[in-house]
Amino acid sequence: ASFNTAIIDEVVAATQTALSYDNTKDIAKITQLAGGTEPTAIPIGSTFNCVVGAYTVGDNYAFAVAPYGYSNIPMSFYYIVDANGEIVSMTAAELILESDYFSSYTLDESSYKAGFAGLTADTFDGSAALISGATMSSEAAKTATNNVFEAFNAIMANGGENNG
Repeated sequence: ASFNTAIIDEVVAATQTALSYDNTKDIAKITQLAGGTEPTAIPIGSTFNCVVGAYTVGDNYAFAVAPYGYSNIPMSFYYIVDANGEIVSMTAAELILESDYFSSYTLDESSYKAGFAGLTADTFDGSAALISGATMSSEAAKTATNNVFEAFNAIMANGGENNG
């Protein structure tokens, strides 16, 4: 059988483009969350589910996470975790997706995000992630937080970086 190599090359290029992840937005958001300190990437591959980026930022670690929310739309969460595994801060690009659909829904985002500060893998039971009436967003926040702790623990097991 003969194959059209031009078509195969085009499919390979399109697949590589689709699978690549542009972390420019994540780095800008983490820099802002870290008070202007620019993060340094820690290579993590694709081993931590929805964690799409891990970084050192000063003495802390930062994570960009993209779990799926309502209608399987990827959400963007950002965490700063100290060297002891405690969340210093968490923010999200948008906590309620499809806001037109949920137009009457209100959430005190500042209070919600502040509820994650101080949590560790041992103290996070998922309740901080609950958003009344927004099950998919709650599940996304819970998944993101658990994945951050998994990635952090793996990085710590490898001396502060991922060797795997």
